[in-house]
Amino acid sequence: MGRQGDRFIVPVGPQHPALKEPGHFEFAVDGEVVTGATVRLGYVHRGIERACEQQSYTQNLYLTERVDIVNLKRRFEDSLGLPTEETWRADVVTRLNAPFDFRYFQVAPYIQYRLTWYEQDLVGDSRARSLWTTGTRVTTQIHGTHPEVAWERAGVRGLRHVVEVEARYGNNFFTSVPPSDLFPYEPVDELGRFEEVAFEVRQRFLTKDAGNKPFEFLSVMLGIEYYPDSLRDTTSSRTSNYEPPFNWIPITSTAPGSLFPRRQWSNLYYEINFSPRSLFSLSLSGQYNPESHAEEYREVSASFTPFEGFSGLVSQTRVKGVTDALTLGFTWALTPKWSVSVYGQYDFEAGHYLRQEMVVSRDFHDFAIEAVYEREFTRDEDRFLVAFVPKFLGKTGLRRSHLYRPDVRYRNSAER
Repeated sequence: MGRQGDRFIVPVGPQHPALKEPGHFEFAVDGEVVTGATVRLGYVHRGIERACEQQSYTQNLYLTERVDIVNLKRRFEDSLGLPTEETWRADVVTRLNAPFDFRYFQVAPYIQYRLTWYEQDLVGDSRARSLWTTGTRVTTQIHGTHPEVAWERAGVRGLRHVVEVEARYGNNFFTSVPPSDLFPYEPVDELGRFEEVAFEVRQRFLTKDAGNKPFEFLSVMLGIEYYPDSLRDTTSSRTSNYEPPFNWIPITSTAPGSLFPRRQWSNLYYEINFSPRSLFSLSLSGQYNPESHAEEYREVSASFTPFEGFSGLVSQTRVKGVTDALTLGFTWALTPKWSVSVYGQYDFEAGHYLRQEMVVSRDFHDFAIEAVYEREFTRDEDRFLVAFVPKFLGKTGLRRSHLYRPDVRYRNSAER
């Protein structure tokens, strides 16, 4: 927060540069009244880092703290004959940030102290764990504007190209209690020493719609991590690998249920999204293993809307040695009140269908009644049900709908 005369300037956002439309906002506040706002879209670093551009070093030390106190229980099946495990835990995270702006790039080093107190460990003793973490984040952004680029059929009216580059370093360099001494109730109980360097490059292409409003129609992302101490950090699944403040990319095994071979690099993650304001959109994501030189995961999907009231999707999900599934689904609003949707998924690896579903829906304005038939081949189940969808609850109510929607990835009704 800064001050200009009698007004305070409050910087906000973005939460993370990987957001579809990261933005930075500056609100001018006079008392309790917001007197002005400045918006900067496509900004690559957070509000704290943005504030350092207008202040000195001593004014840019940010101390944050989070405290969690929980009562944890773990129950076992009656057939095991094991008593319920129960304990109290207090978790305090204190973090000091010191962001610097060097005009063309930004550097945000930090140090974090995590104190976790356990009422009981595996042998019934009280324990207090100290975990120290340090690291930094370096970001930059390169952009150019090309108004002469136009492709009216695809909805491209001018082009703005933004390249966002990010590098992160994180190191849990000290812990007073190893994870093996604690009962793993939650991910925080499995944190230990860990070190990684993460790299991410995102290219974003923006244009304007017919109303002259900017939107992103194409994005390309590449991300990978490097592990300096590969023997310690990559030969097993590590919770520290994806728990904040570390990057989100996890270490994977060669196959489900198999061992984790030693490796210096994580899988190379890629993601491409093409979403013009037209009749279709296309997305591609996957993982490439640089150690074995093989693609381990790929998901391709294409959604289409040939006319108003009809939307569909065709997608393929391939996991090496596990599945190669083709998905087809569509929803058709036959009238303003009646809609029907059909969904199916076939696994070429297994040689049979995984799931089929058909839904007929009647809209009563504030709510909808749906007749649903589901066929689960993996569990050999047939189900017929009638669902009530409370549309008056907004998005929360619509989540109860069984109508197939290409923008929703879950297809198991239990996930709703």
